[in-house]
Amino acid sequence: MPLSPDPSLPPEHRSDTFTIKGLPESVEGVWSLFKRSIIGSYHQISVKHMDSYLNELEWRFNERDNPFLFRDTLKRLLETERVEYKELIEKTA
Repeated sequence: MPLSPDPSLPPEHRSDTFTIKGLPESVEGVWSLFKRSIIGSYHQISVKHMDSYLNELEWRFNERDNPFLFRDTLKRLLETERVEYKELIEKTA
């Protein structure tokens, strides 16, 4: 994959390199979302909760075109099992 001389420009994809239409853009989009969520929402992450971060990223990516996202988010929050703060911060072996 050729590198762009200007890092602010997206990478150039050759059409004969990828067989699944849109794959390079999708993969780059997922990692871009993850990077922005760390910088913008979480500020820092821990390995202990990595599964939770990635689960949320997966859900956000899959729901990015959902016109009822706010309603579905509220519904998910109400249906999700509560996690006590002491359980959240306890050390695991």
